[in-house]
Order: sequence, then C-alpha cells, then structure tokens
Amino acid sequence: MITVETYNKDVDQLRDKIARLQADLSEVIGAVGQISGHGLEDLREEAAAGAANIKKQGRQVQSALSRSAVQLETTIESSIRTQPVLTVALAIAALAVLISPLLVRR
Repeated sequence: MITVETYNKDVDQLRDKIARLQADLSEVIGAVGQISGHGLEDLREEAAAGAANIKKQGRQVQSALSRSAVQLETTIESSIRTQPVLTVALAIAALAVLISPLLVRR
C-alpha cells in the first residue's frame, strides 16, 4: 500500500538516481570532449536538455504517484465508511494470510 512515507522515500530515491545520472553524464561528456576536442559545448547542451527531460519525467511520475496515493486513500476511506464490517473482515483476513506462513514454520 502506498503511504506518504513510502511515497516520499520513492521520490527521494528517484531524485538521488537523477542526480547520479547527471553526474555520470557530466563525466562522460567531459571524457568525450577531451578525446574528440570538438563539440564539447554541444554535448553539454544535449546533456542539459536530457537532464531537464529526466527531471520533467520525474516530476510527472511524482505527480502520478501522488494522485494514485490520494485515490487509494479515498477508496479505502469510502470503503470503511460504507461497509465497515466488511472492511474489518477483509483486514483480518489479510493479516491472517500474512501471519499464517510464520505460524506454519513453527
């Protein structure tokens, strides 16, 4: 289930990966520029455009995750309000499924 904590953790991991990717791209561009001696500025511009595109995609993923989390929360709240007994029964059944392997191992 998506929670605010897991959402924030996922977004932080995505930001870290993007930062590492940007650093790696800068290193690669620097190495290629030293080898070729030509078009270093063009490569930097392309890398900057690529990094901007990755950031944009990251923001879109973040927005989609946020919308999904809100929808899930709304669905769960609605379910609890309209059918509290069924919701509690399903929660107990889910816990039983999760706990049963632990009990079987004993």
